[in-house]
Amino acid sequence: MSCKKETLQENRINQLKERFLKNENNLTNLTKSISKSLTDKDFVKRVHESVTKARELGLDETFYLKELTLPESKKKIAKGVDHTTMLKKISNNFEGSYKINLKASLNNPDTEGPDTDMPEIEDILEANDYQIYWPYAEEWDGESTPAILIVDEFNKDEEIVPALIPIRDSNNRLIRYDTIIVNESYAMENPVWIVGENTELLYEEIPDLANGERVKDSVYFLPTPVATVTPTAPLNKISLASTGDNNVYKVDLGRFMAEKHYDPWLKGGSEFYLIFTETATNVAVSTTGDQLNTSTQINSIFVDRPRKTINKKQWVDVNKIAVSHWRPEVYKTALVIIEKDWSGLGSKEEKIPYDIPINYTENGQSKTYNLKGEIKIDKRDDYITTKTFDRNFIFSNLNKLGNSWAIYSEKGLNWTLPYTIGTSYH
Repeated sequence: MSCKKETLQENRINQLKERFLKNENNLTNLTKSISKSLTDKDFVKRVHESVTKARELGLDETFYLKELTLPESKKKIAKGVDHTTMLKKISNNFEGSYKINLKASLNNPDTEGPDTDMPEIEDILEANDYQIYWPYAEEWDGESTPAILIVDEFNKDEEIVPALIPIRDSNNRLIRYDTIIVNESYAMENPVWIVGENTELLYEEIPDLANGERVKDSVYFLPTPVATVTPTAPLNKISLASTGDNNVYKVDLGRFMAEKHYDPWLKGGSEFYLIFTETATNVAVSTTGDQLNTSTQINSIFVDRPRKTINKKQWVDVNKIAVSHWRPEVYKTALVIIEKDWSGLGSKEEKIPYDIPINYTENGQSKTYNLKGEIKIDKRDDYITTKTFDRNFIFSNLNKLGNSWAIYSEKGLNWTLPYTIGTSYH
């Protein structure tokens, strides 16, 4: 590395450090309050238990700090973890830091300090989706003290960032912060806490996973178990939607694997929506004049892939319905894949079109209709791809004789569907 580049990097790191130490806002003050408990083994252990529960329930390695304020019955993720003492410690540290900062600002009129009315830490946590993100928490040895840093719009794309470790004296009093330089490679082997606001997945968007709920707002949240067999292993991949109609089939999505990161490491793993379109279930297609009497049903599956699973290219079992009622007159179904992203990113809001051709026969006359629609992609989300699957061979003898899955791949993502369904790129 050239001397000029080293100097620029050093200046950038110093800038980030100064910003953390001298900024006065809720996020930085909260992070400083948490940092004073980094040497508290019980505190660190409870954070580890919380992120472990999130991962086991199918989320990233995150601890939503909002759960510090919730009664046990209201927790949707880290149920069973006692957060009572954690909240008290953060609150006491927050109050102490606030009073010190307020006193300093009153003694120095040129310094912009906090408001004279101290906010309650509970109010701050309840109003925001602040989190501790602990990448590669599975690798923690149970003893090492975490380093801590803040992620926000200012540093979210940085590969190398300063993190702080509190240094205490023999009386356990905080005397200073040591600065270390961390990157993703460091975080793979050493504990790093990244405090920020989770804008990819808001707490209110999550079902009550701890109590077994898996669906919220018509989106299925996939559990986390990693596939233990090969992605083309025999499975019951196609079945009748009902015993009353031999031509209406249910088709499952088999497995899913991401081998590409769609977010910077400070923002965690990648969160995907797999969205299948089909005609409305339990309603036979009909027409009135030139109008098609049916509507679209959307089947959405949410898959959260931590960075470790992406690095290791691990498959995850899905085995959820892609198309629940694939009728013989419906030629195709569309799969739209998006990745939930940092709030405010993306060039613009998008509407992703889809087109389902339907062949309807009435009085011996056959006519093709097109059921068209759009899937709205939020401004914070990244549109990845649309794939159109044809029903060309779903009733062929190969379906009866073969018993394997086909792997489909695009843009670092892989998934499996029955191989007898044809495919065409959108």
